Amino acid sequence: MSNTCSAPGCRSNYSGEPYTRVFRLPSNSELREKWLRALHREDIKDLKNVFVWSNHFRTEDVITEMDMPQPDGSLQNISRRPILHKNAIPCLLPSCLKYPSSSSPKPERLDRGKIESKLFSQALEQSLDLHKAEYSKFGVKSLGELKCKLEEFELPSSWVKWF
Repeated sequence: MSNTCSAPGCRSNYSGEPYTRVFRLPSNSELREKWLRALHREDIKDLKNVFVWSNHFRTEDVITEMDMPQPDGSLQNISRRPILHKNAIPCLLPSCLKYPSSSSPKPERLDRGKIESKLFSQALEQSLDLHKAEYSKFGVKSLGELKCKLEEFELPSSWVKWF
């Protein structure tokens, strides 16, 4: 029987997928709790059927070779069935935020109308603030004030006769 990976979103060893090496949940309770926290799977009750795909571990955590002593006293490096270092914890979980069966709230869905409305309101506020700043700098309350401000600038004489 093929064992499937318990990491959220992982499809290893499901029907139609190529077989990959999986590791059983450790029997050491402290390490087992670390695995379940790393996988965000504290919800699992049946611990005997928990497996994790080898690609969820760092390369240095998976041992695939060993040194075999030779009759002449030298060591020969040979391939072996993959095993894990004793304190390895699954940490390569790119699609793992939380497992879908957990009771975490769903993220708020983005509404284009709300976003456009919010952006329009922000632009309108900025425009009003800019208008207020420009008005306080150049605004006039009477024609006399306008005439005084215009005298500060060099205007063509044909313009000045209107005032």
